[in-house]
Amino acid sequence: MWVKCMSILHFSGKFKYQPPKYNNEPGNPERFFDASLTPDHVHEKITEGVEPLQYFEFGFYDVFVRKVTYDDGTSVTDEKDDSVICKKIQLKGLLVDTAPHLERGRLYAAEIRILDLLMGRLELAVQSDLFRTIVNDEIAGVQSLTADFEANLHDVTILQNIFVSNKSSRYLREFDNGELKIYFHVSQFSFKTLEEKIFGYIGPRTPVESSKGIRISKRRVLITPNIDTELIKDLGIENHNTESEDVFRNDLEGTFEILEEDRLTLLRFLNFIPFTDLSYSIPKGYRFFTVLVYNRKKIDSMPGQEIYLDSNSISKSGGGTSPASPCQRKGIR
Repeated sequence: MWVKCMSILHFSGKFKYQPPKYNNEPGNPERFFDASLTPDHVHEKITEGVEPLQYFEFGFYDVFVRKVTYDDGTSVTDEKDDSVICKKIQLKGLLVDTAPHLERGRLYAAEIRILDLLMGRLELAVQSDLFRTIVNDEIAGVQSLTADFEANLHDVTILQNIFVSNKSSRYLREFDNGELKIYFHVSQFSFKTLEEKIFGYIGPRTPVESSKGIRISKRRVLITPNIDTELIKDLGIENHNTESEDVFRNDLEGTFEILEEDRLTLLRFLNFIPFTDLSYSIPKGYRFFTVLVYNRKKIDSMPGQEIYLDSNSISKSGGGTSPASPCQRKGIR
């Protein structure tokens, strides 16, 4: 049974990951046990700061609920308005690169807990293609790539306590024990600190297609290759304006999903808006909007909605989403 109406939790923060650096490089010679080496030497000189006993561990770090979008399209960002805001989200699993030559990770055995609210498990989450959306993006000489993960939640349990209740949280009042899913976007991973940015949301699970056979989940939004040369130059996307089939995507593609009953659209925009630096700056003088288009003409009676791209707005929206009220978004361009 699919959820008809349910609020959406937007979150942001950081993630930590323990990649097996030494073992993942085919050119490295095999190392055998050497009793003369101290643990500190192994940790610093061989595993390069990664703890072998924690290989492949992936977890949320300082991730908090930043915003709630209710089923009528309205939203709040202050914990005084809804007690689930500012609640910490814990998630841990094993992110295994099952095909190193493809960089196609899979997140296994992940569990999630939103403090004082709920806990559950994730189904297998498969990494998306890798995107390069930031022009000046090198971190310590390494190219910054982004990717998405998406998974359904199961065995969800609502926690009973005095800190989050129906009285203090509209989110709980709208929650109907329906099926949930999680989406999150990871970027700017540093092999030095083994952490970086994560944005996402927890919302109602949606089917791939509507009852009428229309795809409503993971619909693609691709920058058109025939935009004018001025835009290509200003946005710095000379090498991004043709669709790529490589897993290391050199084009700009986002996705969105339609919550049919709520008449809402969730736009995951971080993979298709070109940013100029690691602080998510955009080219000076540009703003981004969603508008409704029919037969290649804008419908003037349906006002466009701006995608706010300052760091605070991205953090509060969960970065990968841009929800709209039912009257504003029945389609998008």
